[in-house]
Amino acid sequence: MMRPDSKFLGKRVFDVRRQAGRLLWEDHPVYPQEGETFRIMPVPNSGRPSALGYYQEARKNLGEQVEWDETLLASAYYGRNFIKDSGKRAADLKFYPIPDQFDENTSIVLIDDSIVRGDTTKKIVDMARNCIKAGAKKVHVRIPSPEIKNPCPYGVNMSTYEEFIANRIPDIIEREQFLRTTSLRHLSLDRLIQATGLPKEVFCTHCLDGNGPPLPKDGTIPLRTI
Repeated sequence: MMRPDSKFLGKRVFDVRRQAGRLLWEDHPVYPQEGETFRIMPVPNSGRPSALGYYQEARKNLGEQVEWDETLLASAYYGRNFIKDSGKRAADLKFYPIPDQFDENTSIVLIDDSIVRGDTTKKIVDMARNCIKAGAKKVHVRIPSPEIKNPCPYGVNMSTYEEFIANRIPDIIEREQFLRTTSLRHLSLDRLIQATGLPKEVFCTHCLDGNGPPLPKDGTIPLRTI
């Protein structure tokens, strides 16, 4: 994954991810009930830029009902968990919550960059509930990217087809129940491309929609993976 301060094709990665978060709010907002506040909580560190964009748009529309929060913390002693030969993500080692921070009238909107197998997200949702005294009534999950459905043909060790949660549990309601989240929504591929400000043709989107250039015989990758 590219660093937020890096650039590709002249576009700052941080800016693209933040814009994806803004579009995510436009397409999939969360509106608190009367007397309820909700907190935008990024999953560190990959979810932070998009969570910031989501928060900024929510704040424009809802004002002080929306608060920014980083009560879910990343361990400084645990390496990146995305690529593991075992396929196990020890989210309980990678992340830890600060418990009992908010009252029961608080709902949480978790923002992460993607969901692959779903095991990490499931653990993080439970962690977020622990930030609320007596447990959060509502934990929404918003993802600034489409569902990942296909293994990468360029050698990124992601998952087999059957391991992706979008394939394993295709029904969104059943997926929400599995993840124990109040709601789950993804940004569409068209909106993700819009966030980049670049034409779709410059990206490989095979993992998202199955489309992409054939693998060159010399093993080079001609296009950017999104």
